[in-house]
Amino acid sequence: MAASGEKAVDELEHQHQRLQANVEKLKESINYWQTWEADYEGLKEELQKLSEDASASSLRKTSEECAGELLNQEEISLLLSPEKGGPRTRQQVIGLLSRRIEYVQSNVTTLQNSLQVAENKFATSQVLGPALH
Repeated sequence: MAASGEKAVDELEHQHQRLQANVEKLKESINYWQTWEADYEGLKEELQKLSEDASASSLRKTSEECAGELLNQEEISLLLSPEKGGPRTRQQVIGLLSRRIEYVQSNVTTLQNSLQVAENKFATSQVLGPALH
């Protein structure tokens, strides 16, 4: 009987560690997506300061000055001009950034909800753990 009790405690501790790892992973994911949001928002704000008829070179210069932690030169190039077709206008880039920001915010909300559930499970495992010892 004691062996089965030890096994149950070991399983609970293993589950507790998995839950803790899941909480940390979700926090990292939220941070990642929030970084994207900040990068996109910063670029969008700077582009909105430009005139409506800003040139492609002006858009590129401003965008490159706004490169962030995740928003690198390759990503900026994709934002400013698609693989096919000419360069995007200021308004097109701002619209694209707005859609990406919405997508990122949706991801953050989903992850925050998942984090809340994971933290509740983790808290429950902390309460149950000592009760079995």
